[in-house]
Amino acid sequence: MEIYVDDIMVKGKQRSDHIRNLAKTFSILREYNMKLNPAKCIFGVSSCRFLGYLVTQ
Repeated sequence: MEIYVDDIMVKGKQRSDHIRNLAKTFSILREYNMKLNPAKCIFGVSSCRFLGYLVTQ
């Protein structure tokens, strides 16, 4: 997991790892009553821009 201020990237080597890591992340967010903006969420992609960098597999 990478976190910078209000940006979070949850990673996993395999799809099952990614799903497990997302579940753990959501659990922590719920514990602290934090919410995500669904319009800004992207799930299950192999590459994306994060903090101005293209992150790939």
